[in-house]
Amino acid sequence: MTPHEKYLRYRDMQVEINEDVLKNYVDGGRIEAAARLLGLPIRGGKIEIDGNNIPALYDFSINDVQRGGSTALESYVEGIGGVESVAGAARRRLLRAMLSAKTSLYRAGRADPKAGTLSLEDVLGGGGTVTIHDSGMSTTPHRGLGIFTRIIALPSISMTAGASAVFAPSDIRRALSAYRRLEKGSDRRPEIKRYALFFRLYREFGQLTEYSNGRTGRQTRYGDSRTVQPE
Repeated sequence: MTPHEKYLRYRDMQVEINEDVLKNYVDGGRIEAAARLLGLPIRGGKIEIDGNNIPALYDFSINDVQRGGSTALESYVEGIGGVESVAGAARRRLLRAMLSAKTSLYRAGRADPKAGTLSLEDVLGGGGTVTIHDSGMSTTPHRGLGIFTRIIALPSISMTAGASAVFAPSDIRRALSAYRRLEKGSDRRPEIKRYALFFRLYREFGQLTEYSNGRTGRQTRYGDSRTVQPE
């Protein structure tokens, strides 16, 4: 199995897990809490959000927002009896990587469309680099752009959790300055304040990007205005 085939396999599993978590562990209260933390308006019981930002709302709700001391993903893992009770070594590896995945701001480097990879430099965490597999990002011009995302690091490959916020190269320093100020002034959980800040910055001056779906070649774009109603 090639690295890209492994990526596609892990991506399918991750999407399946996220759908299960959203269905069974992300209720209206958690979604509403996530929306409030992200500064989204809620009117008439409905969250007002651009379609482009819905993946981020769900990613934040699954991985960062706690209720009863646990995130939705942690509650899901507990509900299935823990990672070690899961059948299949690949699925266990994925769950461990999802539980430990962290967000950061990266600067995009070299893309290899044939291999389906993109090199990223971590500009928040000391300048380390990671090469991710991503069918869309690897075939879309990204070099120099800032990308805020959550990296799932597996033993053989790395990939994003699915949601990302893109910034123009000229806006990376501006985003970093805002982050450094926030580090000094907030005592909230760092992953919460980091996600909320970059979500707000993306809404202010982020860059809407079209991704090419690596399996079909279809261009995908989220950008319509819509509402989400917590159930």
